[in-house]
Amino acid sequence: LRLLTRYEPESDQETYGIMNILDPVLRTSNSGVVLEAIGCFVALTEHLPELHQQVYDRIKSPLLTLMAGSAGDNFESVYCLLKHAELLVPRCREAFASEYRNFYIRYDEPSPVKHVKVKILAELATETTADEILAELKEYASDAEAELGKNAIRSVGTIAARLRNKSAQGCALLVEFLELEGARYIKAEALLVAKDVLRRYPERRFDILPSLARYLRELDDSAPLGRAAAVWIVGNWGQEITEAPYLLESLIDDYTNESNPDVKLALLCTATRLFFKRPPEMQAMLGRLLQSALEDQSNTDVRDRALFYLRLLRTDIKRAKKVIDAHDPSALIVGAFAENTTGLADRLFEYFNTLAIVFGQTPDQFVNANKRPKDEHVLAKSKRRQLRLERGSVQGIDVIPPEKNKNPQEENLTSTNGFTDPFSNSNAQTVDDLLGNDDHEEEEQQQSSKKDLEFDLLGGGAGTDFSSPPPALPSLIAAAGTIDPNTFQTKWTSISIESTTTLNLPKLPSSTKAVDAALASQHIYTMASGELPAQFKFFFYARDTNGTLYLVQCLIDKATTIANLTTKIDGQNGDATLVRDILHIGLTS
Repeated sequence: LRLLTRYEPESDQETYGIMNILDPVLRTSNSGVVLEAIGCFVALTEHLPELHQQVYDRIKSPLLTLMAGSAGDNFESVYCLLKHAELLVPRCREAFASEYRNFYIRYDEPSPVKHVKVKILAELATETTADEILAELKEYASDAEAELGKNAIRSVGTIAARLRNKSAQGCALLVEFLELEGARYIKAEALLVAKDVLRRYPERRFDILPSLARYLRELDDSAPLGRAAAVWIVGNWGQEITEAPYLLESLIDDYTNESNPDVKLALLCTATRLFFKRPPEMQAMLGRLLQSALEDQSNTDVRDRALFYLRLLRTDIKRAKKVIDAHDPSALIVGAFAENTTGLADRLFEYFNTLAIVFGQTPDQFVNANKRPKDEHVLAKSKRRQLRLERGSVQGIDVIPPEKNKNPQEENLTSTNGFTDPFSNSNAQTVDDLLGNDDHEEEEQQQSSKKDLEFDLLGGGAGTDFSSPPPALPSLIAAAGTIDPNTFQTKWTSISIESTTTLNLPKLPSSTKAVDAALASQHIYTMASGELPAQFKFFFYARDTNGTLYLVQCLIDKATTIANLTTKIDGQNGDATLVRDILHIGLTS
């Protein structure tokens, strides 16, 4: 079976024949053989997305049967099976969603098994099952084992962040955890999770803010991360909390007794941000805090952060606000939370039924280089994938001929979606204006800098203008010219450095053509696009004003409306956020 994963069928019919032969193997009682057979099914159908749902439905029953049969006397096998299920579930959530009760924990199970089940439950939750799963996780949160309780609270946050319609129920449950008497680790973990959920859904803050002062007072040195999360929430919405400055005052006055650097860094950031929003109340407090932090020799990061803030404030208040109190791009933050592990999961599938799945790491991360065998089958699989893409055998993707992929300005095309050309004469600002290079702004900044240099933070000087700075202006992508598919493929495979991120879309695109037209008006062009049963798939390219070329793969999951972006940059000074932000606008329009 391991040898079979290295074989490349010559046709789809041969692939079907091999899977029919392997089907009886899934019914064996040997978990190692079943897992290897599942790995073969996954490898054989890698380039056949239309079969993925059938394959996942087929492998579900053998996997659950083995888990049930091994429970009670062979928890080691159960743990290995669960780790493989944890890897499979994000790819086939619909197949396992109805079987969520199989992942409820049992009292006699060891801790590692319980922890994996709690994580899988968070991934399996749907709009119809989320309420029942949240109720189950609520019971786990009060478990005698502290780590299991923390994992359950984190899973509540994952469900709230992943399912927008269940965010209210998730936040209500977090408030219940915060109201619990006794175990402070539950309050601390609930605050940590609440912080990330509020970044995702700021409108839910009114569930947390009214009692935040009490939560902060109830936490002690045994829960530093929870205190740091509470301080961060104060800084982010301090203008809506009447007593916000006075919540920080006791922490500032007790700074010398604080030993945790995370709390110190959060306090520095929050006090400075609150200073921009409520300067009369915070000026003296911030001065005392900066002075204490500058004299603090216990942590270099804290001292350097304080020095950085002080120099920014003395140089230019407006620019300091842009840097320190910048807008939190909560719409671009997903999961637990903003950490994208899609690339790692794809690599782990290449090592199915090995210790790599159990450890959650590729072999190069836990095996010494001189002890590793040559991963010839992995290299061969990568080469096969590249050859399939080159000969256009990836089904569901239509390559757009180069002659049709022209600059919309040259063809005088008008987008039916109502998008306007950002370089047209109707735009009042030039590229130089957007980059902040116009003479008028430079003169104004020099006058502001002279005025702000007279402001003595530690001495409590007055007269500084604390008006809000203008919003950051977006950067534009210049016309990219024409790139043929072969050039795109060559550059994509030759560029090893990539940036991955995810976007949470409010709705699915109506069609691939609508996306192509919308992004073309923003100078992001489509090399290939297609609609698969479970997702939309796009390959984009663009070029910025410095000539840097951006290549982007975009996968939009139809079930979750989450777009996974992989960006590769051909140039020295590229910034993936330029393309990401414009893609987010185009995909949500």
